[in-house]
Amino acid sequence: MNISVIISTYQGASRILHVLEALKNQIITDFEVIVAIDGSTDRTKELLEKQAFSFKDFKVLEQTNKGRAAIRNFGASAAVGELLVFYDDDTHPLEDSLQKHLKMQQKYKSLCGGLAIEDPLQCRTDIQKYKRYLSLKWTSKYNDGLNELNKENLFLTAANFSIPKSLFERLGGFDERLTDAEDFELGIRALEQGHDVYFDNDNVAWHDDFITCESYIRRQRQYIRANEELSHKLPTELLRKPLIIREMSWRKRLIFYIFSNPALVKMVDEELFTFLPRAFRYKIYDLIITSLGKVYPDKSLI
Repeated sequence: MNISVIISTYQGASRILHVLEALKNQIITDFEVIVAIDGSTDRTKELLEKQAFSFKDFKVLEQTNKGRAAIRNFGASAAVGELLVFYDDDTHPLEDSLQKHLKMQQKYKSLCGGLAIEDPLQCRTDIQKYKRYLSLKWTSKYNDGLNELNKENLFLTAANFSIPKSLFERLGGFDERLTDAEDFELGIRALEQGHDVYFDNDNVAWHDDFITCESYIRRQRQYIRANEELSHKLPTELLRKPLIIREMSWRKRLIFYIFSNPALVKMVDEELFTFLPRAFRYKIYDLIITSLGKVYPDKSLI
């Protein structure tokens, strides 16, 4: 199977060369690379045009800003490979990542997500280490190697993802109406149409997700909006249920209200809780992020 690697990017000039460097070190060397730029204003295209790459084929495409789903579809439309492999611009696929995607797809020809997780050596702050802890916790229920998924245990991230181009086209690509969770929705759509979906726990791309507590709370708020967008397409039992204040006991409401103080966010980012045992301070982080990200998503962080 000929491979087309698609990297979508928005304002990624500071990141894009790192993922391309990781692709140069892949065990497999015979593939084309497509960088699809989503209306960036940071001169990503000019940066790439100054570089000399040794890839079999290298394309830089650009369109007006339309969001993650649209830019991935745009890159896929220009691909000549039978197999599409998507990486985000802030990932570093390990040297065997493409090889694992290829071997899996030669046998199954379906959807396959890999692991996109923070490199422990690059986690500088306590909140970044906490995020890696969460990533490991989310994937701990899966076995090593290949896992066949269903609607109840679907885990699919387009940050490290492969699919035959013919299947991608039959499914209609990513839903461009969505601003988030478009990879999850594609997986559900594939399952509903009778296609297999897999998660390869051994196919790793390091994810340079250098969050702060504030940026992570803002992301949680984006997830809430994404669920609202998805609710018209998917049964509610497949979505994360929102935390509704009026359904909570008064004790739980009081706890979340106390931990919704924006001053606590600043304290986390200034690492003022690191003297506490890890399990205890991570519980504090959970409460702060849940309080401001899900229970009080309209509360100012300033």
